[in-house]
Formats: sequence, structure tokens, C-alpha cells
Amino acid sequence: MWLCERLETRDGKYMTSFIVRHTRGYKIGNSTWQVTPGNVLYFLPKSLWLHIATETNEYRVQCIPRDAENIRKKQLEAQAKDPRKKVQLHADIVAKLERVKPIKPYKIVHDTVQSYVGLDKHWATREDGAVPRETFGRYMKRDRFRTATRYLHFSSNTASSATTDKAWKVRPVLQTIERTLRRCYRMGARPSFDEGTIPKRNQFNPIRVYNKDKPHKYGTKCYMTCCAETGYCSRISFCELFFIPFRIVRNVLIDTNGSICYSVLHIVEVYLGAVMNKQKSKGVAQKAVIRNVAKIFEGQLGKRLIIADNFYTSCPLALTLLEMGFYLVGTHRKARVGWPRSSPLLKNPAHAE
Repeated sequence: MWLCERLETRDGKYMTSFIVRHTRGYKIGNSTWQVTPGNVLYFLPKSLWLHIATETNEYRVQCIPRDAENIRKKQLEAQAKDPRKKVQLHADIVAKLERVKPIKPYKIVHDTVQSYVGLDKHWATREDGAVPRETFGRYMKRDRFRTATRYLHFSSNTASSATTDKAWKVRPVLQTIERTLRRCYRMGARPSFDEGTIPKRNQFNPIRVYNKDKPHKYGTKCYMTCCAETGYCSRISFCELFFIPFRIVRNVLIDTNGSICYSVLHIVEVYLGAVMNKQKSKGVAQKAVIRNVAKIFEGQLGKRLIIADNFYTSCPLALTLLEMGFYLVGTHRKARVGWPRSSPLLKNPAHAE
């Protein structure tokens, strides 16, 4: 469990300091990666929390007229049942909502703490076994927590991209994580490319997809580029880097022997659904490989060996990567476009060039 306490710097700005109640280590190659405050604040820096707090407060102010109408409507309904009930003026309700203190970044950190035994346990007044009483009550009141979670927002609804980008609600978080993941680890000679699913069955997720081949069928599909050198077989080891409303992608690569290899996540790209234009939808998987590889190794030397499964491997992809200075290894499907006619493995000659 992660807790945070409020610290105030000399210039009056708020910062967050994480208190580690228990730390888990993850094996990466020959070293152990620890979930430490420095690691969390590196991948989710202070600037991100400040941005989230700003957008949350802006969204709360935008919701004041609507909330005031709902509150007055409920008061009128209650007065209809009981004439002794009082109904506040609309202006008084708005003024009361406007007096609510702005939500600080450290409050956002509290809200994103993962709950293991239910939210009610955080404000328990009696000890329950090893769970102490009023664990969260010393830092934040329950009503304050509900206010912060109700208006939690990552981006502005008034931006032009809000109507065209399906992932706009979490786009600032994705951009921050993508930047820090790419910056903290230099990819080795053998990067691997595959897809994974962030499990989430919520119907309000606009980019939720169904993938029958994954352990979690419903969720957000992601293209992932990982380092294959630091992975090892037949042992679970994954990095928990997301402590916000996502679950971390657990990248699983299946090699030709059927053994499981867990790799270090380097970059993740969220899948936003199928392309409506049929012409542009051709070779989407191969384009994803080229797009991610070009972005990762921008400004670096090539000569890497890209590892992909048969869903992505194709002759046109191999030739394109070769022009970019990369090599490709993977299992080629027999009916994939581009397989030479002279190969005896191809059963359908109509797909050969």
C-alpha cells in the first residue's frame, strides 16, 4: 500500500512524498527491480500530478451549475414528501459549491492508491486484525475523498481533440508514461514487439476490445515493444508502473518452444480501434511495428534484431525494416502476402507474388 503525506516547500508549493508500507521486488535479468518512491516519481513525475490537479479543479468548476440544479431538485422532491424540509436558494447552493477548496496534487495521489480490502476500511474507526484504524482518516476525510474522486480529470473537455481522440481522457498520462519509459531504459540489440491487454470490463471505456486469445478477454489493447534480453523463461516477473486508474500491461511472449518469457516493458501504444478506411486498414499490424520501432530508435543506430510473432511477421515488413537498418526474425504465415513462389511451404499460390 502506498500512502503519501503533505509537504510544503519554501515557495508554498505542495509536493508529495510516498511512504512505502511494503515494497515488492521484481527480477529483471540478474538484478532486482524495487518499487521505490524514486521509481514511481520517475515514471509519474510531479508535473503530471500538477496537471491532473489543474484539470480536476477545472472540471469541478464546470460542474457547479449542474450539481446545483441536482441538489435543488432533490431538496424540492424531499420537501414534497415532507413540508418541514427546507429548500435552499439556487444562488446559495452555487456559492456553497464555489467555496469548496481546490483539490491539491497530494489528494490525487491519495485517490489513486490501490484498495485491497475495500474503501470503507480506509476510514474504519476500529481495528480489524492487522489493519489499523483510521489509516486514511489522519490524512483525508471521507467526504473530501469522494469529492476528489468524483471530479478526477486528466484532460480538458473543451479541447479540440476531445471529440476526435478516443483516448483523450487519459492522453496526458499516456504521453508522460511513454516519455519516461523510453527515457529510462536504453533498448538492447534484440527488442521484441507484441500486443497485450490492460484488463478492464467497464462499459464506459471507449477503447475496450475483445481478444479471445488473451487471459483477460476484455480490456484496452496495447502494442508493446520490450527488451527480450532481460527476460527469462518459466517465471512470472512484471513491472508495476501504473498507480493510476489502469492496470499495468503484463507482456507475455511465447517462443517457439512454448515457454513463457516475461520482458521489461519499454514503450506502450494504446490501440484505438479499427480504421474505417479499408485502404488505410491494410497492413495495420505491420505499420504498428514500423511506427513504434522508428519512434524508439529515433536518433540511434540501427542494427537491431526485431522479434515478432507470426501475426506481425511478413516479407514486406522485413524489407521495410531492412531499409531502416533493422533485421526481423519471426514465424511467417504460409498465406501471408509476399511469400516467394519458389517456396514449397506455401499452399495457396494465389497469395504469392
